[in-house]
Amino acid sequence: MGFPQLTFGFLMTMLMTSGAYAQSPDQPMTRAQARKELEELAAVGYHPAQAWSHRFPFDIEDAQARVAERRRQEAARISGKR
Repeated sequence: MGFPQLTFGFLMTMLMTSGAYAQSPDQPMTRAQARKELEELAAVGYHPAQAWSHRFPFDIEDAQARVAERRRQEAARISGKR
């Protein structure tokens, strides 16, 4: 087997296996996880019934940012950092 064929085989192997590393190992969200996320969003002011409003994509993104900030603050409080 010549060098070009060996190189081609190596590159093909790398390309075929790289997809396995790119996939997320996480499982799909469960119903309980989705319910918890909706409860967290509602706690920071997001109301799914108002999703028809002209601010729809922005209001959920704002709520998600507030939830993320709340989680950061909680993590900092638990770890003793401020």
